[in-house]
Amino acid sequence: VYFTLRTNRKALPFVAEHVRTTDPKVTLRSGKLMARAFAASFEGKEREAVARSFTTATIATYWNKIQEGAAHRFRLPAFFAVQSTVELPDTALTLAKTMGEAACELDPLAASYLISVTYTAMLPDEMRSRLGAYYTPPPLAERLVAMATSAGVNWKTCRVLDPACGGGAFLSAVAAPIVNAAGYAPAAKTIAGIASRLK
Repeated sequence: VYFTLRTNRKALPFVAEHVRTTDPKVTLRSGKLMARAFAASFEGKEREAVARSFTTATIATYWNKIQEGAAHRFRLPAFFAVQSTVELPDTALTLAKTMGEAACELDPLAASYLISVTYTAMLPDEMRSRLGAYYTPPPLAERLVAMATSAGVNWKTCRVLDPACGGGAFLSAVAAPIVNAAGYAPAAKTIAGIASRLK
């Protein structure tokens, strides 16, 4: 099965036969390669805008899909409407939708990481280098948090700063032991504690 991502410059052929597999991580990794090739047909600011629009489409699908069947649904934050500035071809939107649906099958940390690395893969290489847009894989962040725990970090009182938050891997990995240390505290108090100690 072949499909084409069309741009105003040229058409990019892709083999889409195995884009959607039973393994959501494989789907997202394969989709990342296709998205990167699609973005490579653009240059400079236009490529950056394509990356933002594609990622926004992926996140919108993920956001809506994870809320299916919920009694109360939350709208996608208005910030994302600003990010979608380029009209993508239907084939690119289909790929973004497939990736967003696959992300729903993963835990939120893995999903956010795989979506965010797709965005960085679509950026021009010089821009990615300049921004330092190389995100920490969740297993590495979790390992570092486990090492901090073993070293005696008191998750009930510690303050944590992530000065270069990209995909949020460290913030998510740190939030889990803070929640666990809170025990049976009311949810509002736990959330306030995280907000005041995790930056």
